[in-house]
Amino acid sequence: MNLALLQYIVTIAEEKGLARAAARLNITPSALSQSVKKLEGELNIPIFEKINSHTFQLTSGGKIYVEAAERILKIRDETYLRLEDTQRSNRTRFVFGCSPRRGLAMLTNVFPPFHKKYPNVQIELRESYLNTLLDCVIEGSVDIAVLTPLSDEHHLVELEILDTEEIVLAIPADHPHTAELTGDAQTGTISYSDLHLFRHDNWMLSNKDSMHRNLTDDILKKVGFYPERVLLETSSTTPHIAAVEAGIAVSLVPVPQRPGPNTRLLHLEPKIYRTLYAAYRKSYILSDSQRDFIDSIRQYYRSEKNDLE
Repeated sequence: MNLALLQYIVTIAEEKGLARAAARLNITPSALSQSVKKLEGELNIPIFEKINSHTFQLTSGGKIYVEAAERILKIRDETYLRLEDTQRSNRTRFVFGCSPRRGLAMLTNVFPPFHKKYPNVQIELRESYLNTLLDCVIEGSVDIAVLTPLSDEHHLVELEILDTEEIVLAIPADHPHTAELTGDAQTGTISYSDLHLFRHDNWMLSNKDSMHRNLTDDILKKVGFYPERVLLETSSTTPHIAAVEAGIAVSLVPVPQRPGPNTRLLHLEPKIYRTLYAAYRKSYILSDSQRDFIDSIRQYYRSEKNDLE
């Protein structure tokens, strides 16, 4: 089976024209035309029919052939990727992606002990929004990422659960509604409908391209309001927690590991969680060191929770 010929036919079908396909394939139109005629002679059926002098469309038989060709080419591409990853199973360098908020925690708590165990393994840290990281994993520019996938494309990657985070409303201790919602405690509960009590407050929000912003917007959409005053939009929720502690804003955030004395946390009723995953593309074969690295991240989150209990 001539895989190059399969690619020729698929490309003509995509470009709907011989000249455009030839340019994309970097061959002459005459050579491409001869390949098509030879294949049609072997199959004894026409694959394309002309709409006009520049445009082709598939015949009914051509559609069947192209569907099969696309499946074969996909198997080829996936096989090459798996073979490449097999050769790199003992890789000494990989790209790890996470959000800016998690980057510092990874550098401080996960990277040092990992480096002691695997001194020859280099890690390149790529900090970005979580939905951008999902695209990077799919296209292969990031090998492993910590993310919360909300995109329909999450089926294109392998996902391993690392942790679950509860989303809470963080408010200043001196807020007018603090006493009724928390009493003398540092935490309390709030119904979705009561989020309206904070519609006139300054809000801290994540940037519009972030997955945390998508989650926040979904919550506020259910409640039926959008903050009247947005103090700041940021790439990390760390400034949100700092603004709440300073008494100048409220925010929906993952439960802080160590909330400050001037911060009160309100648990939503019913509670809402987001799940953190380690993601890598489905064709990617993890090395032993990478498997250990993912386990180290999971253990880090577990230890942080134990410290809070």
